[in-house]
Amino acid sequence: MSISAQTYAESLIQTGLEPEFVMQNLNTVKEIIESSTELQDTIKNPSIKIDTKFEIINEIFKTHIDEKIINFLKILISKDRFLQINEIIDAYSNKTKLRSEERRVGKECRS
Repeated sequence: MSISAQTYAESLIQTGLEPEFVMQNLNTVKEIIESSTELQDTIKNPSIKIDTKFEIINEIFKTHIDEKIINFLKILISKDRFLQINEIIDAYSNKTKLRSEERRVGKECRS
């Protein structure tokens, strides 16, 4: 797993949103992206302006996911990392599972 995917996953954790909520949002993003090669082609097309890509993202996702996640997607677009979303989702899932397990073990040790 790339360092950039881990870094972006960590930034998602820092949003303060509940991990389950974030995963629901990310899974929605993943489903929509995977179902639309046109969206994938548009996002990776360097001749399309970033502002246009942002408008497309807003239009597609505004009724499906949280605004913080939409803003996160815009960051990925601006950094040319949008198509790494699956790797970022995997990294986020791994990090949140690990933290949850660490908290569970910590509670057991205190009991």
